Amino acid sequence: MKNNKKILSALIAVTFLGMSSISAYADSNTTTGTDKTSTGVAVKDGTLSIDSVPSSLAFSSTVDDIANNTSTSANTTTSDELKTTDDLGNGTDTHWTLTATPSKLSYTDSSSKSHDLSVASLTLGGKTITTLDGTTATTVATGTDEGTTSTPISSSNTSIDLNQDKQVYGQSYTGTITWTLTENAGTTSAAS
Repeated sequence: MKNNKKILSALIAVTFLGMSSISAYADSNTTTGTDKTSTGVAVKDGTLSIDSVPSSLAFSSTVDDIANNTSTSANTTTSDELKTTDDLGNGTDTHWTLTATPSKLSYTDSSSKSHDLSVASLTLGGKTITTLDGTTATTVATGTDEGTTSTPISSSNTSIDLNQDKQVYGQSYTGTITWTLTENAGTTSAAS
């Protein structure tokens, strides 16, 4: 039995001596291909806003002009501007509209009686408004571009036309203008 083990050991030794080298090879069937990574940018939308409107508009006339002329016109004595911003991020597929709703101009006497000034029209930034009733809105500016839009208000483009009134009072008549900015998707901002 010892002889068999010696013969087996000798055969194994001869087998290893006869091998010149042992080689290892990588698998040549590797897989190639493509894959994708998604990218994205989160763009936050802004607002539709009225940034500024004139705090007041001042006009002046005289009893003589109003009572003795068929009509009289007065330019504003104040300068300011209308500023709006559209940052909603809807591109040029949408548009915005700025409207003005002026009320009557009136004064209240010492007996609490109200007296209205007969106004033919009010022109704001070159846009003429013929109804001053506190409920009728008139478009004074429009736009499609996003960003800030300014409309100057000055004596060159803003005036009031008064009808003849032989019973006019020499008083200070006041009213208000309500401004509304609307985007055609339904977003609204208001100032008065």
